[in-house]
Amino acid sequence: MIQIVHLEYVTSTMDAAKAMIKSGSVDFDADGVPSIAGVMADEQTAGRGQRGRDWHCPAGESLCVTYFMRHRLELPDDTSRLSLMAGIAAAEGIENLIQHCCIGLKWPNDLVLSDKKLGGILIESFRNPDGEWTVLVGVGINISVTTFPAELQEKATSLALNGVTDITVKEITIAIGKALNRMASMSLEEILSRWRNRDTTVGMSFEAETPEGTRRGTAEGIDENGKLLIRLQDSSLIAVETATSIHS
Repeated sequence: MIQIVHLEYVTSTMDAAKAMIKSGSVDFDADGVPSIAGVMADEQTAGRGQRGRDWHCPAGESLCVTYFMRHRLELPDDTSRLSLMAGIAAAEGIENLIQHCCIGLKWPNDLVLSDKKLGGILIESFRNPDGEWTVLVGVGINISVTTFPAELQEKATSLALNGVTDITVKEITIAIGKALNRMASMSLEEILSRWRNRDTTVGMSFEAETPEGTRRGTAEGIDENGKLLIRLQDSSLIAVETATSIHS
């Protein structure tokens, strides 16, 4: 049984998870399995997404959870594998509960439903007091949200807006946690294959900062390391670790 700490109110579940690790509240066995799978909250007031963006999380209407990961983690660079894996696990966790849903993934880790953003993944890693690395997998999903701020109305969606109203936040939290556990030892090659099957990024326009300056082009998927492949206007192909989608 997956144990999730349930809080009513936090600034962010990511910060609450870090505090639990540092206080020694979470133990890991020899295989890196945590005694507590993660921490969830009914409301977070300072949630954050990729590149420091705020994460809209209305009280009681969204899933806000951070999971603890240490399974076979050797280096902080290994978080790229876990980042892709987390997106797949979130998508599969939802689909295991809601058969008619088809969740896509937009690089680096947006969950997409009906061509709009359903949720997102945030990965942070840090070295514990015991010297080991722990990865925190933050997941935010719009569950019963029906009204978004004006700047998000054309970009965001929720399960409720897609006709799903009979699944609880706790059920989805547990389902995603189980999916993460199943996939913890999966090879990078299999993760890449499963991620590519859900990729909605191909064909989108992106802008990236490179040593040669700002470059724009069209996404052609991800490479063997999970980097975004962008076809530039001069037909050259570059792989980047960070990029911003244009008009998305």
